[in-house]
Amino acid sequence: MPCGTTTHLTVSQEFNSFLTAFLPMAMESAALLDVLLALAIGHMSLTDASHKVAALETRSTAISNLAAAIRVPSDQVAYHETNAAACLAFVIYEASVSDYRDWYTHFKGTQNLIMSTSARAGGKVFNGPEASKTTTEGQWILRNFAYHDIIGSVTLRKKPLINEDYLDGITDVVDSCLGVATDLLRIETALQDRATDEKLRVRRQNIRDGYKQLEQDLLHWHCHADADSRLAALAYAYRNAALIVLYRLLAERHREQDNIDTVRTRLRLMAKKGQYLWDLRKTPHGANADWTQILDASGEELFAYPNALRL
Repeated sequence: MPCGTTTHLTVSQEFNSFLTAFLPMAMESAALLDVLLALAIGHMSLTDASHKVAALETRSTAISNLAAAIRVPSDQVAYHETNAAACLAFVIYEASVSDYRDWYTHFKGTQNLIMSTSARAGGKVFNGPEASKTTTEGQWILRNFAYHDIIGSVTLRKKPLINEDYLDGITDVVDSCLGVATDLLRIETALQDRATDEKLRVRRQNIRDGYKQLEQDLLHWHCHADADSRLAALAYAYRNAALIVLYRLLAERHREQDNIDTVRTRLRLMAKKGQYLWDLRKTPHGANADWTQILDASGEELFAYPNALRL
């Protein structure tokens, strides 16, 4: 069963996501159950070749049934949640059993399902992530999505698929992936969002200020004092990993900024040189001007920049 072969994907047996989240939802969704079955047989096929054919068959069936389930219109939030959970299960499948390069495709499918979900609660209509936040299962899906979104952003250097605001109010729990470190999801998502923000890549002060604030948020973060010691250790490991990512990104941005400054200086000198020579050409004696006079008038660095400036 998946819960026995994927224990490394959960913080503890007590908070095993396959026992506490996936399997209960699979009781209401044949599509999700098919994906979990494919995941289980796929893992078995990794160590026993006799299961290879069955693994391919169950995977094909799971993909077909999930596609069919997604095509069925429904106004029930639970229906969309189980489909999103099935996509997340396929993310795990592709990363651990099949071609790891395909996991992001299923992950983007999860994003589309989350963003298209609608729910009515308390006389109000909620859409997108806010709709998923109306149920316990939906909140777990959002946290699980955020966890994988951070992994995707770090490994693929992509902007997070959903802004971190959707995590408001759903991180004060013990999560199956992060344990007591769920509060870090917002900080880490903001970090990856800033790391891929093209508008900030050429603005040195904004980069420094933004990373400094995130650094302070991470350094001053603490898990609950009454947290289990093992979960607390895991939480601080996540926090320290986020700090390592932050410092590496900051170092990269400084190198990029130095290169940008060098290129900008070179372009300015090129423009200045071109304009000077053009203006000189338009004078009556420009064609006969002595190079010594040009250097005296403009400064030697104007014409020496190719050797003085190297990337």
